[in-house]
Amino acid sequence: MAKLGEGDPRWLVKERNDGKNVGDWHWTEGDLTPWAKETLTKRLGELTLVDNDTVCAKVTKASNFDGDVTISKRKGKTIYFYDLSITLNWTGELKDGSLSECEGKIEVSDIEQDGDAKDFDFRLSITGAETAAHRKIKEVVKEAGIEAIGKVVKDFNEQLRERAGLADAKEYKPKPIEAVAADAELAKKTVKKSEKVEVITTKNGGKLSTSKVNFNKSFRCRPSDLIECLTNKARVCAFTQDGSATVASKADEQFRLYDGTISGKLLEKKEDKLIMDWRLKQWPNDHFAKITMTFEFADGKTKAKCVATGVPSTDSSNLSQAFDHFYWQRIGG
Repeated sequence: MAKLGEGDPRWLVKERNDGKNVGDWHWTEGDLTPWAKETLTKRLGELTLVDNDTVCAKVTKASNFDGDVTISKRKGKTIYFYDLSITLNWTGELKDGSLSECEGKIEVSDIEQDGDAKDFDFRLSITGAETAAHRKIKEVVKEAGIEAIGKVVKDFNEQLRERAGLADAKEYKPKPIEAVAADAELAKKTVKKSEKVEVITTKNGGKLSTSKVNFNKSFRCRPSDLIECLTNKARVCAFTQDGSATVASKADEQFRLYDGTISGKLLEKKEDKLIMDWRLKQWPNDHFAKITMTFEFADGKTKAKCVATGVPSTDSSNLSQAFDHFYWQRIGG
């Protein structure tokens, strides 16, 4: 064991007057979204989707770029995450002369750093009425278009890896992970009042005042999509921007996010419900709130109805904001 005053030199960041993050040991984040938007919009905006003996089609405009591209560094390692979407206007023709002009749109979403082109959500539409000739070109453009767009994204990934490795990239503006925890002190929003207060005995014999808290959030997705976002390792690592996160994918598995700022255990997983033991790092040792999430689907939206019991009363008014920051905003609700 180290003597008092000694310790791992990687933690010298705490002692330095300049606050330098020695060896990239502490978590830092940087935003490459502006570069990504410019790069993908330009390359996809001038993309030839297909040009063979029967069909010629190309993109005329790329717009509605949405999503974030973040690079993170911790313990000297660089990782990057993104989940993007974009809309492409396209035009095409059949070379046999049966269709001289066809226009439409392609909406591409779920573009992720580890995803394959076949995993993209690819929606192709044609402007106006569809004839047999329109359907013919539509089928060809859909099959060839996915492949063409996939190649652009693959090249984009290679460039992104190169840029993510540049610590002095102009777009890279480190943000200490401590700031993430500090963000839990968010401005007060409208939130349902905590229900009755209950005083419990903690495991170490102390007394703790706890409350029951209710909060809701709606998303434009199916319940299964939202549950996957909360229990699938790749998706959790993406929205938390934490490649070392421990993720609970089934009942009785534990989770640990944001370097332990959040931890707990998944108790139950159903098609429309998740139940978990959940805690913030600053809570009394070994104390967990029990959170039940039920997912109701109507009118194309899923409402996550959350009930939390055993929440320390000192944090009861902030729990909804904490979930909004650590989960909902990052997932995209």
